[in-house]
Amino acid sequence: MGEVEDADSPMAAARRIKESQRQLGAFIDVSTAETIASEVTPLEPGSSTLAGWSVAVKDNIDVGGLPTTAGTLIWQNHVADQDAEVVRAVRNAGAFIVGKTNMDELGWGGLTDNPHYGRTNNPWDLSTFVGGSSGGSAAAVASRVCRAALGTDTGGSVRLPASFTGIVGYRPSWGNVSAEGVRPLAPSMDVVGALATSVQDVALIRDAIRSRPPTPEEPLSPNKETANEREYIIGFDPSFLDFATNDVAKVTEQAIASAANAGCIVREVRVKEFSTYLEPWMILHMAEPAELYSAILQESPHLLSADVKDRLRAGLAFTPSDLRRAMLYRYWFSARFFGLLGEVDALLTPTVPFSAVPHGTQHVQIGGEEQDIFALLPRFTGLASISGAPAISLPAGLSTVGLPVGIQLIGKPNRDQRLLDVARRIEGILGWSIQPRMVFGDRRSWNDR
Repeated sequence: MGEVEDADSPMAAARRIKESQRQLGAFIDVSTAETIASEVTPLEPGSSTLAGWSVAVKDNIDVGGLPTTAGTLIWQNHVADQDAEVVRAVRNAGAFIVGKTNMDELGWGGLTDNPHYGRTNNPWDLSTFVGGSSGGSAAAVASRVCRAALGTDTGGSVRLPASFTGIVGYRPSWGNVSAEGVRPLAPSMDVVGALATSVQDVALIRDAIRSRPPTPEEPLSPNKETANEREYIIGFDPSFLDFATNDVAKVTEQAIASAANAGCIVREVRVKEFSTYLEPWMILHMAEPAELYSAILQESPHLLSADVKDRLRAGLAFTPSDLRRAMLYRYWFSARFFGLLGEVDALLTPTVPFSAVPHGTQHVQIGGEEQDIFALLPRFTGLASISGAPAISLPAGLSTVGLPVGIQLIGKPNRDQRLLDVARRIEGILGWSIQPRMVFGDRRSWNDR
């Protein structure tokens, strides 16, 4: 077997998982990797849209015959009897599944530092965190262990680790992808998303897993010619940079300048509710999981980590009146936000206010003040989560210490194709081709093989 074929084979993917696990900890369980590989007969490349692709799956998404732990001891022995709908879809498109990736417990967190299954390290610098909760999926893709991965995104759990690891992370419009066979966290915001090294790859995965059929105005996969010819309007609120570190602000400003120089129209906009939306978002983000898992908190608290127990108790403390106010704000905010999005092809923000920091870090400095990282993580990603809009994180540059910085594009709800076309254009303008130090696969682009 030739070098290129071997690099993309199931057995090669299994070897990469085992080689990388000690340093990265990207997978919940590596013992099944060779078993999976031995049972797979991959399709010939080109025979279908994802033929021969190695795809990892976050461990809150069912893969038939494998455990679905959702990162908790509660389901450590639960074995899925069938694939989740999204897993069936990528298999039907020709991909093979390489394993289940590490995550925050129940998908509730932003670091992928799991007390039960271990910590996932960032392949750019093993001393730094990878972000979460789909951190294992991001680390596997960034280190070229696999070509792509599925994750879930409630408040930013696909986009955050994508930004921290220098890859592309895409959150579809809410309701566009089936959640059948996926362990929920906050169902009114949960979506299954994709992580890969290019917009084209996440777009092809989106074509495979989407539940809603395309409309005549929204063809399958980004059209390169259309994306390069259109004069896209990019909205940007300058006040966003007040909430970011100097490194992130600088990279974001450079990305905006590059887009403008390449022919995009950059329009200044104001998200007037930007300083107020996070509180109602947080109420929903805490209360929905508490409602789902309150019985487990009562019956089996010893199986939950201290952090998750604290969050569940905090979520249960919200009153019906709190929830009504949060939902009313959500409808009001979404209507105003959709009106703003109607004026542009995409809204550009930083993805995260800061780049990856060392494990155990609790605060970062922004505007001369120490701020809690957990409060900062959803600062920008929560905009799409509370409104149901599609969003994508693209690698845009490096911090002063050489760690990736991502930018986020948010599009109109149910107009994901337009968002992906804009993302393709911006990706081409930025020309990102940098890879992390820890790479276990072929360093060539998957599309060049």
